[in-house]
Amino acid sequence: MFQNLMHVQSRFLELHPIAKEDVPFIYDLRTQTSKNYLNPISPNIQDQYLYFEKYLERFREGIEIYYKILDKQKNKFCGVVRLTEIDKKDIFNWQSLVIAKGCSPQIGIDIMLVIYSLGFELLNRNVCGPWPVDVRFKEIFQIHNYIGMVEQANEDERFIDLRVTRDRFLQRIGMFRTRGFGVIGDARTAN
Repeated sequence: MFQNLMHVQSRFLELHPIAKEDVPFIYDLRTQTSKNYLNPISPNIQDQYLYFEKYLERFREGIEIYYKILDKQKNKFCGVVRLTEIDKKDIFNWQSLVIAKGCSPQIGIDIMLVIYSLGFELLNRNVCGPWPVDVRFKEIFQIHNYIGMVEQANEDERFIDLRVTRDRFLQRIGMFRTRGFGVIGDARTAN
């Protein structure tokens, strides 16, 4: 596994790899968040423990890392996200982002830009994605349009596949970094 992915922080957040004791936190996020854009999960928390065990296999194989997100301003965990396809040569991906209501407002933008920074700069990949977004989730498209890095890869009546290229990331990241977004580093450089 990539050691430099084990503890990531920016000005606004920290990413901590999940552990078995985080399963109830993930379960609560996935079942109680009012605007959950992910597929529903089983109402049985034991199924989430089984999912965690399968995740551990992918983690040990260097395929993905599942993080819980610490909101540094509020000093509490407020979400989860998975950095996936990190075993690939040219691409990476991200999935399963859920942010709890009441997080600091900058968390959503910062997590996107931190993930892109990890993939394009730390892992030196050329493409993030593609990942499918349900066409009904207009708010997802609004935030991606605001960031201005995403491009459409494919579309059908139900989903639009999105991706971000390294070139597009590099064209746009500077304006966000001047505001403190997407800057990864240790505690001395991230604040």
